[in-house]
Amino acid sequence: MGEQQSLFGDGGPLVGGQPQGNPAHLARRHDPAQSHEAARGIVKHLGTLQQEVFEAIKAHPHKTLNELSELCGLRDPRKYGRRLNELRKAGRIREYEIRRCAITGRKAAVWEVV
Repeated sequence: MGEQQSLFGDGGPLVGGQPQGNPAHLARRHDPAQSHEAARGIVKHLGTLQQEVFEAIKAHPHKTLNELSELCGLRDPRKYGRRLNELRKAGRIREYEIRRCAITGRKAAVWEVV
């Protein structure tokens, strides 16, 4: 059996055997050149962003992404939204329930560490 990479290591998490730090997985083939450039630029920060989101959920379980952003000072909730899905696929967090977000007033998932 092969050795898996660390969730927050240089290669990013393994999800379905694929490292999530690959720029090809972050931009679609038909996306504009700017999207591909942004994907190449974000790869080196994925581990850090994932760690920030994981630590925020660990410190404040059962919060929505917008609530976590406000509590922890995460700069752009949309940028961290993709990290939630990566962490979920990697088995590090799970959706706890859907409820009304205290920030937006809209229904949203709340998260917890597995």
